Amino acid sequence: MHRTPCAEQGSAFVITLLVMAITLVMGIGLVSSGVTELDISGNYRNRATAYFAADSGLEQTIIDLGASTSWVDQVINTTTWTIHSPFPTTVTIDGQTVALAVDGNGVVIADYYAFGSSITLGDGVFTREMYLPPTVDMSGTKPVLTFRVRSTGSGGTGEVAEQVVRADIRPMINAHGVWDNAIFADAGAAGNSINGHVAVRGSVHVLGNAASPPTIDFGGASDIRNNYSDAASWFGATDAAKLPSLPTVDVNGVATETLDTVIRTKDASINLTGNADIGVVNDDANTIKETIDAVRTDGTVGPSAEVHADSTGGYDTDQVVFPTLSDAYVDPATGTSYATHADFLVANSLIIAETEISKNIAAFSHSDGNGNSISWDPDSLTMTISGIIRVPDNIRLGRPHGQPGLRGVNYVGTGTIYAEDDIHVDGYVVPVGDYITDGNLGLIAADDVLIDEASNVNVMAAIYGQDHIRVSKQTAVAGAMVSSWFDMGTNVPAIFHVPDLSSNLPPGMPGEQRYGSIESIALENWFQESGQ
Repeated sequence: MHRTPCAEQGSAFVITLLVMAITLVMGIGLVSSGVTELDISGNYRNRATAYFAADSGLEQTIIDLGASTSWVDQVINTTTWTIHSPFPTTVTIDGQTVALAVDGNGVVIADYYAFGSSITLGDGVFTREMYLPPTVDMSGTKPVLTFRVRSTGSGGTGEVAEQVVRADIRPMINAHGVWDNAIFADAGAAGNSINGHVAVRGSVHVLGNAASPPTIDFGGASDIRNNYSDAASWFGATDAAKLPSLPTVDVNGVATETLDTVIRTKDASINLTGNADIGVVNDDANTIKETIDAVRTDGTVGPSAEVHADSTGGYDTDQVVFPTLSDAYVDPATGTSYATHADFLVANSLIIAETEISKNIAAFSHSDGNGNSISWDPDSLTMTISGIIRVPDNIRLGRPHGQPGLRGVNYVGTGTIYAEDDIHVDGYVVPVGDYITDGNLGLIAADDVLIDEASNVNVMAAIYGQDHIRVSKQTAVAGAMVSSWFDMGTNVPAIFHVPDLSSNLPPGMPGEQRYGSIESIALENWFQESGQ
């Protein structure tokens, strides 16, 4: 029987020990590697949690800004679209207070506003800082505000990670006000806001009658357009050149002129008859916008085949109401309160005895030392105006008869004529130079504005008639018209809205307040600032 030598038995034992040692070392290595991998995985998970929390802070800021537009008036003057100065130390955004950091003496100690509390998101938490005031870009058709927001996220278990991101958040603001329209009409006589036929270049806003919503007929050659393509045919080349250039939007890569035309009706409908239409099919080959931007109504606007709009939807701006001279009024320049808007006009105007300004009226000049002045030169048919001029009766501008070149009034300066009864426009009323920049005229009538005697004349002004406005001839009006109701007759006058007017109103015009709604919010220039 064969027997294994003792030496061989000892070597087997040693080999077994070596194998066990190697296995142990490998096991320890694997365990150590696993622990390291777990640590790496945990750190990665913590950093990812912090990163997503930080990025969620930017997204939450977009949600907060879009939830309510009450913050718009807190940060910006919606009449002039300029940042409030001094800027408020706190701003409320969707019920949250965003406060500028100050010390016990009220001295600013940081260049940003901090949202009041952190927000937990799963295992992560984020805090936000908003650098204010924002900037305002007015180069397009609508104001774009830019807020720079910094969001810090932290999260995870064990060793908590932190990530910081920042970006520019840019809300595009759609301004709503009575002067953002070619025609702004109240319920009017028996709910009849607009009678007759009219060519409109720009927005129309009609407030109807909730008890008995009217249907407004646009017939004959009436139309509503989104551009100035026919301005020269209405005003003639000389006066058409006085109109400010329209803003542009990008349409299929082409810079395209637009009036941002929107049709709004509340408690009213519009019925198109005959050849009347709203917008036309867009032609990409030119640089004007044929389709209107939108229809916003709680009634109907149609028939739909005659309406060419980029979008349609429900009525969207309950904040805008018809302004009256009996409304309480606060002077935006001084903060002084008045029982009525009429009281403000009386207290801040220069009263004159003249009830006509025309070729037949001798030269005159009046001023009061408070910035209100008016003068008339019948030889050049030039009126120079500044401030608010009050007439305690009717006033007539121009004469309907005689040579066409001698019928009207050329004006220079920025000012408003307030008649405590009617205003009769019986000839052309145009600036000597460019409209708005060289001449900017406001007309306020406590009763009616009647442009119904002279035909084929041009009028460039902001026109307010508390009772009604009648334009019964083939008159071309540039600016904007606001009244309880309109009588446009059958001869198809044209009303061209001037977008620059709403932020450059002549002094004392009723309804200068504008309201901002958010059309869109973009996040741009995203940047990961730091992380650990």
